[in-house]
Amino acid sequence: MQSVKCSSPTASQLTHQVHKHESISKAMTTQQAASCSGKTLIIWDWDDTLLPSSYLAYKGLDLWSKLLIDAKTQELLRELEEVVIKVLRLSISLGETHIVTNAAKHWVQKSSQVFLPRVYKEFFEKPTKGKSQVMVGAASSRSKGEVSKQLRLNVLSAREKFQKQLPKGHQQWKLHAFQSLANKMDCSSVTNIVVLGDSHYEVNAGIHFQSRFPHSVLKTVKLCQTPSIGELIRQIETITAKFDYILNHQSNVIIKLQPTLPQPLPAEAERCAQSIRENQAEDKVIEKC
Repeated sequence: MQSVKCSSPTASQLTHQVHKHESISKAMTTQQAASCSGKTLIIWDWDDTLLPSSYLAYKGLDLWSKLLIDAKTQELLRELEEVVIKVLRLSISLGETHIVTNAAKHWVQKSSQVFLPRVYKEFFEKPTKGKSQVMVGAASSRSKGEVSKQLRLNVLSAREKFQKQLPKGHQQWKLHAFQSLANKMDCSSVTNIVVLGDSHYEVNAGIHFQSRFPHSVLKTVKLCQTPSIGELIRQIETITAKFDYILNHQSNVIIKLQPTLPQPLPAEAERCAQSIRENQAEDKVIEKC
């Protein structure tokens, strides 16, 4: 698979470095893709895609250690907030946007409240009494349990929804979560799908997801795993700069971002983060979500 480096490539470089894949759905020609105009779906992962969970866990930071975050890390997190807010605003403006995570219920809200408070305030905080909050996409029509009506983004915990059904099948949770989203949509209306995440789970889930939408084109962006905060900032800046290009690409593609460093963090960083997410207690909350 050819790759795109994190150092913000040009559109022409992206064109030559994307990898076309065979979709399990009926193949779509460039001409067919160009003629389709319909709904755009954008699905994000959270951990190590919008929040550097592995890095934070590796550094010993969790939801209850806010006061222990050093000044340099705080500065980097504030910079990360800026780029995350920018890319999510852009994503929402371009299509119906979802966050699908394998982490525990409310992890996205709780972790953003601690580490990315401005992101939490803009996209996840419940409105105070007497204040209204702008709804995004079809949020008001989504089923109860899938999304709180106060949230600006649809956040789905694949773990919460499928852990009982598949207690040891965490690799399948996200695939099933994507399918649950597909079940609620008109298969003929979706023509453009963008999936962004740091693991192969998103790539595989995206391909299966596309099979439900015969008139769609799938663009998958695979970020590098276990990024540092600075590495993640650079990746998100690259995605933001090329989002329009990715969205308007007229055939199925997988774009793989490479880290600036050969290995941003040791492998145990991801295991550490996974352990924290798996053992996240529902009664230990920063604020009731």
